[in-house]
Formats: sequence, C-alpha cells, structure tokens
Amino acid sequence: MKDGIIRLNDYLCYLAIAILAFVGYHMHGVLGGLGGFIIGAVFAGFWLVLSAIYDEVKRIGLAKN
Repeated sequence: MKDGIIRLNDYLCYLAIAILAFVGYHMHGVLGGLGGFIIGAVFAGFWLVLSAIYDEVKRIGLAKN
C-alpha cells in the first residue's frame, strides 16, 4: 500500500510541475512559465529525493534479511 501511495505522489509531483508552469505562463508569459517550472521542480525534487531515500532504505532492509 505504501509503495502505491508513494508512486502516486511521484506522478502528482510531475503533474504539479506542469500545472505551475502552465499557470505561470498564463499569468506572466514565458518568464512566468519558466519560474513556475523551476519552483515546481524544486518542490517536487524534495519529494522525489525523499521517495528515493525510502526506496533505498527499504532495499537495504530487505537485503539484510
């Protein structure tokens, strides 16, 4: 169950990047779109790093058993 939720959140992060870039573009043009993309990528990056850490810790825990 946890893995499914984490994968769903990974995809939602990608969607958030696209939405922020789209909203930024419509509010402030090309620079707003670029800014929305960068801000979305930073926030999503934090989540994706935490997700990767979880996967690695889980893999190490399974390898020890």
